Amino acid sequence: MSPRAEEPANPPHCCEMMRYYIDHEDRVIYYWARFDEYLVPVHDGGTSGIQMRFCPWCGVRLPISKRDVVLAREEDEARGR
Repeated sequence: MSPRAEEPANPPHCCEMMRYYIDHEDRVIYYWARFDEYLVPVHDGGTSGIQMRFCPWCGVRLPISKRDVVLAREEDEARGR
């Protein structure tokens, strides 16, 4: 599933440049709300991306990914814990 498909209507981004490039038609940056991740897409035909740790425009530290927490919770739920 594409990160773009899960983006909320108006996520809080650190600056207008970040918002612009997330919304840009060339999809320069992805915001994956499920994991609270900002990614530079790897154009390999899939949904791969390189996680960004800082905004390249304003320098703000971006949120720590919630990927491990989300996946661990889903795995626990699948096992019935």
